[in-house]
Amino acid sequence: MLSVKFLMGLNTIVREVKKVLKLSLCAVLVIAGCGEVKNTDEAILVFAAASLRDVMKEIGTNYEQSTGDSIVFNFAGSNVLAQQIEASAQADIYLSANVQWMDYLMDKGLVAPRSKKVFLSNSLVFIANKRSQLVLNAPQDLSSLSFRFLSLGNPESVPAGRYAKEYLSSYPLDAAQASVQPLNEPLKKNKTLWSSVENKILPAPNVKAATSMVESMPDILGIVYKTDALASDKVKILFEVQSHENNYSPRVQYLAARVKKSFSEKDKSDDVKHMRELHAAKMNSFLKYLLEEEAREVFKAHGFNTDIH
Repeated sequence: MLSVKFLMGLNTIVREVKKVLKLSLCAVLVIAGCGEVKNTDEAILVFAAASLRDVMKEIGTNYEQSTGDSIVFNFAGSNVLAQQIEASAQADIYLSANVQWMDYLMDKGLVAPRSKKVFLSNSLVFIANKRSQLVLNAPQDLSSLSFRFLSLGNPESVPAGRYAKEYLSSYPLDAAQASVQPLNEPLKKNKTLWSSVENKILPAPNVKAATSMVESMPDILGIVYKTDALASDKVKILFEVQSHENNYSPRVQYLAARVKKSFSEKDKSDDVKHMRELHAAKMNSFLKYLLEEEAREVFKAHGFNTDIH
């Protein structure tokens, strides 16, 4: 039978999750409703991963000021965005936090293959509330730390959560084994870091929500993107997973591509075709801008890596 203490703790977590989800929804509505109302027929509609929210708002403002073109963003988990595009391809550009969801849309013929490009990379970090006294000197320490939950994006669908599970599932509990484990050799499930924390996982709908959970409670740890940790003044980084650290470090890459459009017969007049060509040129211009030095400096200021190999 579950203890009263555990149930009280669980109720607290449920309340915090509801609060985080409510705040996340409000944030999206504020972003979509602030400033002057834009003509969305002419604006470039960008579906962008939630972890890009802060930086892309700045990028979008800079681009609008320099070109006069309007940008409208829709921020959510890469998985949610891909499913929205599949249901109704209203987006012009898709910015995904991992290759799997981009490939998902490519396989369905919903994005233009030649427009696809990697434009950023990120890294995973272990985080704690700034009030926490926990110390993590190495990933293996996670199995011996006393904490209530490990907050991360839903590992079944959210890219940040998938990366975190991939990392923990590949990392041996034994520090000595970690240094000699052959590349790509599978580990038994009960000998990995994932097996030691699986019953403490607190899945979130996106990486922003995962960060917010750690901000809310001092006995919750998290694995999020470095950029999300740097954007918060309520969490601290305990350990950063370097991309070149060892065989277990996932490659966290962001991809951009144009979304394909379907048109009815009535949309195939010369005037409509000309408007589509002008809009396509605007989309290509914005994609190109993401790789230019002005945008790269903004990305770097937010903690992203723009040196893509």
